[in-house]
Amino acid sequence: MFKSYLKTAFRSLSRNGNYTVINIAGLAVGIGVCMIIFIVISYHTGFDNFHTKKTVFIAC
Repeated sequence: MFKSYLKTAFRSLSRNGNYTVINIAGLAVGIGVCMIIFIVISYHTGFDNFHTKKTVFIAC
């Protein structure tokens, strides 16, 4: 049953080549942007909080 699902998916992807490339590229860009946002936020929130003159990161 799983084999038939893979065969059907491969046929559909090969028939609609441009649509497939656009979808995969969009998914890759979306995942990449989410990873970059996570890295930037974790970097900015990773500083020590016990300093009296600490800077506060405010995203507008």
